[in-house]
Amino acid sequence: MEEHLQATVAYAVDAKSLWNDLKERYSKGNQTRVFQIKTEIALLKQEELSVRDYYKKLKLLWDELEFYLEHPSCSCGARAMITGQREMEKSYQFLMGLTSEFNTIRSTILGIEPMPSLNKVYNLVANEE
Repeated sequence: MEEHLQATVAYAVDAKSLWNDLKERYSKGNQTRVFQIKTEIALLKQEELSVRDYYKKLKLLWDELEFYLEHPSCSCGARAMITGQREMEKSYQFLMGLTSEFNTIRSTILGIEPMPSLNKVYNLVANEE
């Protein structure tokens, strides 16, 4: 670490607080990139792509977006709830972009309670192709 930074972080309680402090101090903000990724996800449609290639493009965008999103570190169950909500949102995004060829399987999936996992949704759609 550069000398001029050492003095400003010498009393950090732990590595996590050290990194959070440096991130807050020196990051350029990621709101623009998060907006771009969310826009790309919203506009992405299967069109001429195979289900596999369409899902692969979405997965790359989702993975990049996850990098920028907050992840609670509490033990109260919020992390599991947020993770579940994000997965369900990804399932909806995936289903929304499919071509009309998949209307029947889309309706079937949306009728399942509780909503299947993202991997199961992908598997059900891929088996229809």
